[in-house]
Amino acid sequence: MCISTDEAAFSGTIVYCGRQHHPVHGLIHVLGYQNTAVNLTDGPNAMLLHLPTRQLTPRHFLSAGRTGDVLRRMVAAVEPVAAGHDIAWMSAEPQPVQVFDHDIYTVLLATDPTAVPTALWQVPLHRRPDLDPDLLRFYADHFPDHTIAVCCFDCEDDQVPLRAVA
Repeated sequence: MCISTDEAAFSGTIVYCGRQHHPVHGLIHVLGYQNTAVNLTDGPNAMLLHLPTRQLTPRHFLSAGRTGDVLRRMVAAVEPVAAGHDIAWMSAEPQPVQVFDHDIYTVLLATDPTAVPTALWQVPLHRRPDLDPDLLRFYADHFPDHTIAVCCFDCEDDQVPLRAVA
């Protein structure tokens, strides 16, 4: 379930959950999420998703494109990809909040939702929402084993498709 930080309408939500055997990591779980958000306020807004994992990173966000065949594309997106030997996938220390661009969103990803406000300065001003600290505290208290994704947006045409797989 997602919520917004200001007035918005979400429609066409598709959630996909699956498991796949990965040749390196063994059994993995796949979550796909797609919706269309309409920003009903002037200025920045954000969609918050709390996800049942503590090991989510920006590299887990895979683009599934902007076409309607997202479920087929999600399966193709998680097919094993040969990695070069020069990449240290697991060696970096996790940051309290990871901030990255995904499609038209600037995403703040955190295992501790209360750490999100200190990273908001990294979100472009035109996408930076007002986040209620009490809401973030609620997520921290009630979903301690979840990761929160704050997907910041401000779209001119109001139609914001989110199609990603994590």
